Amino acid sequence: MINCSFFYIVPFLKFTSCLPLSPATPCDVADGWLHFSGSCYKFLSSPVDKLTAKTQCESVGAHLTTIHSASEQDFITVTVIPPSAVIWTGLERDMNSGTFNNWDDGSPVDFTDWGRNRPTSHDSGEHCVTLRPSRTDPSDYIWNDILCTLKRAFVCEKGA
Repeated sequence: MINCSFFYIVPFLKFTSCLPLSPATPCDVADGWLHFSGSCYKFLSSPVDKLTAKTQCESVGAHLTTIHSASEQDFITVTVIPPSAVIWTGLERDMNSGTFNNWDDGSPVDFTDWGRNRPTSHDSGEHCVTLRPSRTDPSDYIWNDILCTLKRAFVCEKGA
């Protein structure tokens, strides 16, 4: 549906302005979803463990955020989450191989931004990945593997 308005800039010139009544973005902005490159993202600030975060995202047809590029990570850290937030990502260590090869949504890991000396060894028990500010530069976000039982905020992502 289109909403059209007529207005005059000068008495003899009539202009028409037509705007769609629905938002241009495919994401539900009113419910806190933000659009970037074919996906919708929503920040949830209540700290929960990784499994609870994953379940909450799935309950709204989404998954924990995946990060496939520096520009996607920049969008999340600058636009989606508040400054200095630490969030769960949808990346977890594969317990068979001990590596971080696939995101929770099944897509391959094709971009990484690990902090110094990360990830830790398989024996550390730190199998889940967060996105957090660097200790040396809080405006620079890095990946950190931590215990999955710790409580963090999170970002859900779904297709637009």
